[in-house]
Amino acid sequence: MSCRAAAARFVATAPTFGLGQVLLAIVRPLWAKLAIAAVFVAPAVIAGYHAVHGIVKHTMPSEFWQITFSIIGAAAVGASAFLRVAGLATGRPAGNTAGSPMPAGASLQGTPLEMSERKLYIVSTSREC
Repeated sequence: MSCRAAAARFVATAPTFGLGQVLLAIVRPLWAKLAIAAVFVAPAVIAGYHAVHGIVKHTMPSEFWQITFSIIGAAAVGASAFLRVAGLATGRPAGNTAGSPMPAGASLQGTPLEMSERKLYIVSTSREC
């Protein structure tokens, strides 16, 4: 890819992604948020379908099973993309559903851990010749 094409892609995608995130944060109705998310999720679903179909067409002779697994793959990729878009819209990491991992008054400062007086013996099983 040429340098101009990469720059043009960045100039086109960055404002689009930013505008989508701003709209998801500002828009109140749930149906509008779902429509905005669908704009970002639909290409991922299509790409997921074609990616899985490209793999399974080489491994399964039955066209029915090729399409079935392609639809399952598209649904999995779409669900993953939707969760990522929804996680970005809330401003929290996708895996952090409880908000902050620490209570409000907690701090990282505290007393150091006491070391036990137990000794660790390392036994070697290798033999030298």
